[in-house]
Amino acid sequence: QDSFVEDKLKDIHKIQFKLVDDETKKPLTELMYEIYSKDKGQLLVQGYTDKSGLTALYESNYTAESVEVILVDLSKPIEPI
Repeated sequence: QDSFVEDKLKDIHKIQFKLVDDETKKPLTELMYEIYSKDKGQLLVQGYTDKSGLTALYESNYTAESVEVILVDLSKPIEPI
């Protein structure tokens, strides 16, 4: 029984998101994104969407439902710490 639980924890998922504009449905291209785990808030991946609005394809033990995609707005200055 324990080995079944351990095997489930080691499941690897291939995850990729397509980001589109809510109104126009056009792909959001060349936007910086970060993907975090919902449970720990851990940064898993960061990058830029491609010409089709796709994030990089990555492998993770998290499912698509257990992560959060954040768009990074590079047009605004970052507040000093």
